[in-house]
Amino acid sequence: MGVVKNEQDEKRESQFLKYVVGDDGNTLILRSHLYKISFHFLPEPIKRSVICAGKACSYCEKSIPRRSEYNYMVFLNGDIGFIDIKPSVFFAIQGISKAQKKDPRQISWTVIKTGAGLETEYTTSKDDNLPKADYDRTVAELDVNTEKLIKVMLIHEDQLQQNYMKYEPEVKKIVSKEADPGDDPNA
Repeated sequence: MGVVKNEQDEKRESQFLKYVVGDDGNTLILRSHLYKISFHFLPEPIKRSVICAGKACSYCEKSIPRRSEYNYMVFLNGDIGFIDIKPSVFFAIQGISKAQKKDPRQISWTVIKTGAGLETEYTTSKDDNLPKADYDRTVAELDVNTEKLIKVMLIHEDQLQQNYMKYEPEVKKIVSKEADPGDDPNA
């Protein structure tokens, strides 16, 4: 490997893949079943995600919008890993595959990511049908890949659950300040 002079720049490799920004697009092939997680993204100053607890969720009660992650094990730009494919990409894939009467894992997808932050946009299109041998291999590995995804997502959900408990008292303060600006001297 060699000598690394700036150790602070070293980062742990992630099992989670990311789209590359640009007009060339990203080649995406689904290799597992879907693993969906409902969550809340907490506003400033917290800026963290927490699990949605369903009917008894205190974040839902505080009117913090519920969102969804659509996680898959994928083949993305030559790498195998896990990704939250983003809702707009998920629904485009489902719509196109339904119209084509194909399994979404039977198609190679092109995902173009442009912008950053709140200005990020995704354009999704069908690239091509997978060759039969590749699709057959994907189907044969589907259960194994889904099990790998489940293991990673359970760890992720556990972190979101820990965040739920950790940030609940802080969110109560933020929401109560928003409801009663009289306590804020800057209001």
